[in-house]
Amino acid sequence: RRHGNDRHGLQPIGAHGGDGQCPQALGQALAVSPGEQAVVGIGRNRAAQRFGDLDLHRRIHHMVFAADDMAHPEVHVVNAGDGRHAHPTQGLLDMYTIRHYKQDFSQLKVAIVGDILHSRVARSDIHALKTLGTAEIRAVGPQTLLPTAIEKMGVSVFHDLRAGIKDCDVVIMLRLQNERMNGALLPSAAEYFKCFGLTPDTLALAKPDAIVMHPGPMNRGVEIASEVADGTQSVILPQVTFGIAVRMAVMSLLAGN
Repeated sequence: RRHGNDRHGLQPIGAHGGDGQCPQALGQALAVSPGEQAVVGIGRNRAAQRFGDLDLHRRIHHMVFAADDMAHPEVHVVNAGDGRHAHPTQGLLDMYTIRHYKQDFSQLKVAIVGDILHSRVARSDIHALKTLGTAEIRAVGPQTLLPTAIEKMGVSVFHDLRAGIKDCDVVIMLRLQNERMNGALLPSAAEYFKCFGLTPDTLALAKPDAIVMHPGPMNRGVEIASEVADGTQSVILPQVTFGIAVRMAVMSLLAGN
């Protein structure tokens, strides 16, 4: 989206950093999976030049660059989410949110709850939390939705929600990534909510001042109850607001401002 007074003159430059043409039906043109966005780069408007100053990528698989991409080292590449691998800017804004409300990571217990197997956000959050010296990181979810040997990432694994969030300072809920699932990994959404949905009763097991986060979009009544999503311990709306500032900062830094 281009804003009339945008200092950087951001404009779409096409799918996969292409020729400036953005198909109206990118999902069909690029055969992306449901729920995923096609790869769209944005940069300064430079006629007859293939790349802009900033190239933002969202991909359905791990980020991979061709030799032609590497021939343009002046272009700053931002990973806006690649498959189930990583989502760095979401990780940054989640850490900013936690820092805003909790300050010191070294004393925190953080629970990441839900479909971790298919979540790029969970992986980025775990790496960031470890880097910032978080006291304890918990991965909470059914065995079918947790990566094999996730313990090697430095987390404690819980298959029971009540035990997993007990005495936690931060609870990060994740949605079910149905578009990335192959086969039936769960009996039903209702059964999932019964076992792993965050309700006022289960949240009461966390610390009284615990905050609840969610990268969105939320599935109310599946991974989180509306009473929690809209409750006093929810920081989901501020989390979205912080995300705007964090991503603006990333682009500003890369643009040299």
